[in-house]
Amino acid sequence: MKIIFEEKVANFKFNSFFSTEIVSGKSWWDESFEASSLELDFERTEWISAEAMTFIFAWLNDIRIKNPTCHITIRLPSTNPLNDELPENEITKERIRKRKKRAINLLDTWQIQKKCNLFENSILGSTSINKEIIDHDNNIFRITPFYSFNLESYTNPKIIRTSVEDKMQEIYDLEDKLLYTLTKFSSHTPFENKTISHLVTVELFLNAVHHSQTTHCFLSVALINKFTKNDLKESLLRKKAYLFSKEKKISFDDALLDVEVSATEIENKFKYCTESILNKNIKSERNKIVWNFFKKEKNAINFENRSYIELNFIDFGVGIPTTLKKNYLDNNQKTEIKSQLNDDHFNTPELSNRFNWFKTSTR
Repeated sequence: MKIIFEEKVANFKFNSFFSTEIVSGKSWWDESFEASSLELDFERTEWISAEAMTFIFAWLNDIRIKNPTCHITIRLPSTNPLNDELPENEITKERIRKRKKRAINLLDTWQIQKKCNLFENSILGSTSINKEIIDHDNNIFRITPFYSFNLESYTNPKIIRTSVEDKMQEIYDLEDKLLYTLTKFSSHTPFENKTISHLVTVELFLNAVHHSQTTHCFLSVALINKFTKNDLKESLLRKKAYLFSKEKKISFDDALLDVEVSATEIENKFKYCTESILNKNIKSERNKIVWNFFKKEKNAINFENRSYIELNFIDFGVGIPTTLKKNYLDNNQKTEIKSQLNDDHFNTPELSNRFNWFKTSTR
């Protein structure tokens, strides 16, 4: 079984893709848990969102648990021109530059081989990538790429909270990494009181324990940093130094001492990134229903250039609509509860889609 990913890999595209029926009559999703082999082909991939990366890593971990004999291979983004690309073309060179960054993300930043329990021969493509010559990427996910947590220890609801406090030290240790990164790149005020740890421990993790009825849950925390002129200056310098080192056949460090960028170059790059690239990226990477989150005002034309923390938490369990179904059906006929429910609530065919529970919203 082979899945070929596009140039941009975004989570909102996955639902239709994985539900598509293949030759066997099963969906890609169902087949992945029964296949004897699975290859994920990122050969053309130039960008993977943090949300998509988390989903892919969690999915691979789930396959390793449920289909342990499946041989999984990862084909890295190509660092050479592909068959339909002209080697000396500037567009081709830019695509290769982006693919190198994504290969570094998969191998080094997110450590796909280690975090997904893959065998040594599971990585296809060039793994000898010189990270020093890749110009600075301001939006690589820096903080806590991926963690997997075993839920099987939490079987007694009466001791769950105590157990969580004892077992989740790894979550609390994330704060050191968060504070270091946020001090360097952004404000860390919300994290001084262990906001992330508390949120994950008390809410998301306990929800997974109570309602997933599965063995594992998965977490990533990423800082998506805004475009700044200082970062863009560094990026331009490193790009120039790389090209100069190739031209003069000198080291990258020596070339870095000989190149300069003008204030006009920086200003033009900043304007292009904040007015064009930002809009293009969000529209191609995010579901339309969340676009307003990235705008200063609702329904504004342009997106706001700002930093934000993205937390992704995944489990592949049955979920709350299943685990609370019986109690829900038993209790929602009681007068005191029924009086609080929206009239349209009972007309929604699917239980899992009944979101408008209360007449007065508290959100």
